Amino acid sequence: MKHLLAMLPIALLAGCGSDSDDGVVCTTGVVPGIAITVIDDVTEEAISCGATALLQESSYEEELTNPESSDCDSTALLYGVNERKGYYNITVHKEGYEYWYAYDVEVAVGLCHVEQVEVEARLIPL
Repeated sequence: MKHLLAMLPIALLAGCGSDSDDGVVCTTGVVPGIAITVIDDVTEEAISCGATALLQESSYEEELTNPESSDCDSTALLYGVNERKGYYNITVHKEGYEYWYAYDVEVAVGLCHVEQVEVEARLIPL
């Protein structure tokens, strides 16, 4: 019986953590609020190499890029605003293409993390 009572505080502490009352267990990972796929509007091909995205909300500003290189992955998404809710204006640019804009893109708070918004930036060649 002494051992059972000695284990009680450990069992109670084991119940503490990020579990919510409804049984959901939240991860400790960081979730980007916005994921941008950059597409050529004419060819329908992914073209994120060399593309730059600017995410703005009020005084907050974040620049994302997939630098052009010999081993660049054109299908790579541009991720930003990690665990940051808000309404964002997005500008995407790549040399040889018109600027692409999206306004008031909402990133909402979910149960454990922000709810990631997937955006497809379809760039029009010049």
